[in-house]
Amino acid sequence: MQFCSANVALATDATLRQASRSGKLNRCDKGNVGFLGKEFRVVPSHFHLHGRSPRGYTDKEKKANGMREKRMKLLFVCTGNTCRSAMAEPLMRKRLQQAGLGGRVEVRSAGVAAMSGSPASQGAINVLKGKGLDGAAHAASPLDRELVDWADLILTMGQSHKRAILERYIEALDKTCTLKEFVDDDPQNLAILDEMGALQAEAQMKQSLFLMERADEVQSIQERYQRGEQGAEQELMQLQQQLEATVEAESSRMMELMGQLPDYEIADPFGGSQQVYDACASEIDTLLAKLIQKLSEENHSA
Repeated sequence: MQFCSANVALATDATLRQASRSGKLNRCDKGNVGFLGKEFRVVPSHFHLHGRSPRGYTDKEKKANGMREKRMKLLFVCTGNTCRSAMAEPLMRKRLQQAGLGGRVEVRSAGVAAMSGSPASQGAINVLKGKGLDGAAHAASPLDRELVDWADLILTMGQSHKRAILERYIEALDKTCTLKEFVDDDPQNLAILDEMGALQAEAQMKQSLFLMERADEVQSIQERYQRGEQGAEQELMQLQQQLEATVEAESSRMMELMGQLPDYEIADPFGGSQQVYDACASEIDTLLAKLIQKLSEENHSA
C-alpha cells in the first residue's frame, strides 16, 4: 500500500480517559484496542495514511472498487461543497464523457461542513457557465456515512478535509486521499511516499503488538478508572506515553520526510474575486486531466 497524507490522530490522554469513563474501551476482533466503539490504530497525528497508490490499483483493488464489474463511485470533498468540490464534480463529469468513461464512473461531491441545499458560490457558477456547464442547479451535500459508504474513492481538496473524514470514519482510510496526492506522478515524491508507507506499517505493527500484549492491563485500568480509584487516570497517561515511545524513531523520520513533500492543498477561493475562482478551477481541471488519464489506463488494463 502506497502512502498518502491523511491524518489519523493518535489517541490523546483525554481520549483514553474519555474512553475509559464511557466504558467503550474494548478489545477489537483483530486484537487491537478499540476506543469509543471503533477499531483504533494508534499512530501519532503526523502519521498519514494513503489508501490508493498514485501508480494505480492492483487487480484486487480494481475489483473491490468498481473498476471492473460495476461503475466506480467517485466522491470529491471540500469544506462547504459550494466552491472547489462543486466545480470539480461537473468538470470531472464532462471530462469523463469526453474520454468515453461516462458510463464507468459515477461522480458526486460533498462538504465536511456543508449546509444541505446551499447553492454554489457565484464565482463557481460563473466558471462552470464559461465551460458550458450549469452550476446554478448545484445543491450542497453534507458529508455523511451514507456518502462515505457509497464512494469507492474519496478525493479531497485539502488535508484538513481528509483529516475530518478519517476522524469521523476511520473505515474510509483505504479509499481517501487528496486529489493532488492521488495524481502525483513525480518519482521523487513517490519514493518518499513509499518510505512513509513502510514507516507507517512498521509503526502500526509495533503499537498493535504493544496493545495486544497490554490488553489485560488496559482493561484493568479501565475498570479501576470507572470505579473512580485513585491513580488510574495517571496510569492511563503513562500508558499513552509508553505507546508513543514505541514509534519514536519512525515518528522522527516521518516528520523529516513530510518536510520534503510538496504542498498538496488546493486553495479555497471562497470570498475571492472571479480571477481567484478562475485560477482555482484551472488548477482543479489540470489535476482532473491527470486523474482521467489514470482512470483511462486502469480501464484499458481491466
